[in-house]
Amino acid sequence: RKREDNEFVWRAAAVALGQIKSRAGVPALLEVVNNEKSPADVRREAVRALGLIGDPTAIPALKSASLSEDPFLSQLAYESLRKLSH
Repeated sequence: RKREDNEFVWRAAAVALGQIKSRAGVPALLEVVNNEKSPADVRREAVRALGLIGDPTAIPALKSASLSEDPFLSQLAYESLRKLSH
């Protein structure tokens, strides 16, 4: 049960960081995206948040995530990369 609670909090934190476009949150979001042991939903929200924030330092992590076997993560990473290219 505790792990599920943590996942909910981590996911909510990633969503919030993206919504407020927090550049200060980019290092933590990158850590989640780059950690393949992070829960899938948390990684997906971190990728989405990085796209909303728009920090170019996220490009390598997003490119890597776009090659993920998780089709949802891959699609979100691709969409985030497109946002960064505009």
